[in-house]
Amino acid sequence: MSWRCRLLAGCLAGLLPMASGFSQDDAPAGSDGDGIRSSISEKTVPAQYYLYSRHVIESVAEVNRIEWLHGPKLSKHAAALGVQQSGPIEYHVVEADSMYVDVAIPVAVAPTADSDAPAGDEQYKLTEPFRCLSLVFTGSPIAASEQWSVLRSELESRGYVWSGENRELVVNREGFDAQQYVTELQVGIE
Repeated sequence: MSWRCRLLAGCLAGLLPMASGFSQDDAPAGSDGDGIRSSISEKTVPAQYYLYSRHVIESVAEVNRIEWLHGPKLSKHAAALGVQQSGPIEYHVVEADSMYVDVAIPVAVAPTADSDAPAGDEQYKLTEPFRCLSLVFTGSPIAASEQWSVLRSELESRGYVWSGENRELVVNREGFDAQQYVTELQVGIE
């Protein structure tokens, strides 16, 4: 079974399938009309190697543009390099002295000195373990902004301090029905 099938099955384990004819009245607890979400959970994402490209942004509103322009480009370059992808493409938004987004593909095998060098502005990185609140939802990318608000409110209600980093994992964006897309949102906590 591919990583995509395993991840999608795991993410959907707590969700109702979106079927034609689904209405707000059918929504489970913890959902809204724009998407179904699982419960918010706290987790630590283990350290991971990524092939990535970094893009400085002025505001979070630019992430969608970066996602659609640079996500497919990075995936194409990873395939050309023979990089073994171990999970869905991710977008790491960091707000420090400046704001940037890393378009990142998790790699199954750590790069070595013999690994083919990435092209252009692409590089490899090893992240530290990432402690976060996580929310998985089914719905359009437009619904993501509402889901981010839910996640940030939960962060505050639990009394956590935001680490300055958020991650968005594109679990499934195949097909033409944006309401069927599956996305995991992660808010970093200290």
